Amino acid sequence: MEQMKNENESLREKLNETEKFEIENEILYEKISKMEKVGIESESLREKISEMDKIEIENKYLKEKTNKLIDEKQLIHDQYDQYKINNNDVGMELSRLSSSLQHVSSLIEYIEKETQGLQENLNELNYYDVNNRSLLKSFQQQQQTEIDSLQEMNQSLKEKLLHYENELEEINQRSQQIQTDKQQIFTQCLLYETEINNLNASNQRLKENVFDCEAELQQSNQYCQQLQDQTINDKYKIEGLLINIKRLEAKLYLPASQPYQIPEKNKNIETNRLEEFIDKCQSYLMVNLNGEKINDDNIEVVIKAALIKKQCQSLILWNNHLTCYSISRLSSALCMNKSLTKLSISKNHLSDSAIKDLSESLSFNNCTLKQLVLSSNEITDQGLIYLSDMLKTNEHLIMLGLQDNKITDKAIQYLSQIIQFKNQVIEEISLYSNKSITDGSVDDIFNMIRHNQSLTTFWIWDCQLSEQGKDKLQQSIQDKNNFDLQV
Repeated sequence: MEQMKNENESLREKLNETEKFEIENEILYEKISKMEKVGIESESLREKISEMDKIEIENKYLKEKTNKLIDEKQLIHDQYDQYKINNNDVGMELSRLSSSLQHVSSLIEYIEKETQGLQENLNELNYYDVNNRSLLKSFQQQQQTEIDSLQEMNQSLKEKLLHYENELEEINQRSQQIQTDKQQIFTQCLLYETEINNLNASNQRLKENVFDCEAELQQSNQYCQQLQDQTINDKYKIEGLLINIKRLEAKLYLPASQPYQIPEKNKNIETNRLEEFIDKCQSYLMVNLNGEKINDDNIEVVIKAALIKKQCQSLILWNNHLTCYSISRLSSALCMNKSLTKLSISKNHLSDSAIKDLSESLSFNNCTLKQLVLSSNEITDQGLIYLSDMLKTNEHLIMLGLQDNKITDKAIQYLSQIIQFKNQVIEEISLYSNKSITDGSVDDIFNMIRHNQSLTTFWIWDCQLSEQGKDKLQQSIQDKNNFDLQV
């Protein structure tokens, strides 16, 4: 019995060792679970492989222990059979030992399965290690290829850099040459600038001389004009006296019952003379009938010969005897005419009704007239109002001459509103020698010049403007280039 107890104690010790083995096996299982969480990187794989080597060593050790346990188990079975034959009293103890042995057997099977799984993991890790080594080798080869390519590129870049350095040296040499040339050019520019300044000073002096000459010439022209006007007036007076003398002579020799009439023969002679005069005009551009005694009787001759037949572009009718009827006939002809661009009817003493007919005719855009001169006609404010209304719709007229008339500040205000807001075509306006224009028109003229974008010339000298008013008008053209303002 004592021997049996000793054997039982040895069996218990072996069972304790088996339990320790199970604990160690659990520790190994935990290590294996930790191994599964490790990445695929090469260094970590190598560490896992080293751990697996340790596990394999431990596994071998466990296998040896397992084999010893199997041997001991077999020995225990043999002893158990022997003890069962010899002693049936220890049956219960043996059955317990048998169940323990079965448990140990199941543990051994479990350990074998785990060992097989570890072996599979080890094989898989070996496969990964082989793949990583091949990938590392491929990466090293690719890296070496890239290094070779970079070295070739580096060599090429060095050659280009050397080439660029040579070009840069050439450019620097050229730059130095250009700098030298630039210095020479700068010196020449300074010389030229000095010459230009001298020329500008000389030019300024010449301009001042020209301005003085122009002023003197203008005064001379005005004086000549006055002499011409006086001569023409004297001529008219002489002609009037001669006509009166002829009429008186005719009355003396005609019967009292017959009123005096201008002979039809004389009319025909005058008409033929006028037609021949117009035909002899060398240029189709202009027909100048200044002082040719144009009146109601021969205005139709002018229309047919000059406007219709000759298709002139400029018609001068200064110093004639045009009336409202003459202007009415001329206005009707302008509506159908496409060639005339300039019409000058100065010094004809036109009435406001005549100006009205002319303005109504020019209000239609089929008229191509661009320049209209009505100077020295005693036109009043009402006449300027008619002309201003015409400018609302006329899109061709660019020049309007109204110098030496009887226009006042009242009509200037109306003209200013039209030019500012209703007309963007007019370029030249002449109002000089209108003695009734005063400083009351300065603001209106100022706004007219500032707000109209087409107006480039405005003449208003020889009026009743103060120096202060003239200075204000000069301020209106400060922002306008090449504006011709004469005050």
